[in-house]
Amino acid sequence: MNVSEIVALGGVACSLLAAVRLLALWRKQGEKLDLEISKLRMENQQLSIEVGNNHSQLAEIIRDESNDILSPEGSTSLERDEPIITIENPKNGELVGHAVPMEGTVDRVPNDKEIWIVKQIAPYDFHPDRGPVFVKSGRWWGTAYVGNNTPNADTGMRFTIHLVLATFDAGKKYNAYINNAYRTGRWCGMDSLFGGEILATVQVVRDDANFIGG
Repeated sequence: MNVSEIVALGGVACSLLAAVRLLALWRKQGEKLDLEISKLRMENQQLSIEVGNNHSQLAEIIRDESNDILSPEGSTSLERDEPIITIENPKNGELVGHAVPMEGTVDRVPNDKEIWIVKQIAPYDFHPDRGPVFVKSGRWWGTAYVGNNTPNADTGMRFTIHLVLATFDAGKKYNAYINNAYRTGRWCGMDSLFGGEILATVQVVRDDANFIGG
């Protein structure tokens, strides 16, 4: 083997060695890349688990808050300021005369609202009485006037009486209706409560036989 052949063979060997080194480097880089990919996959799985846990915790928090709002105990957070009123007299179905003394308990009435006695004869047919009712120390008093004031005029008729929570402006409209009815003698009723809210209701039956003078 002459010198030129030896030189050529050395060049081939160098090339092969370089190729082997390059292949080894690629393999090493590939292994490193695979390791990085595996690491990213593990981190992604961990992140997914953490996100899922956070979602579960968030759902638990939302559920707890919802229970606080909607459960009987939690509902007081929304209802603690709602007015509460009861009708103690008359009792439901009680026989009454034309003038019906009424009383009961009351709590949490807003300072900008008042309570009125309003009869309802039919849908959209409301008849307020003079008001508002008298309120003191958690109790209220007032008088409802059911039917015609002529003795025995409406005996046997059933009347629905509401206690209505109304604004001062609505109360002015109730009084205006009453004043106009007295002036004209026409009790046609109102077709609206003007934003008033019915808080309690009782039904009574007119029976003048038990009430002297109706």
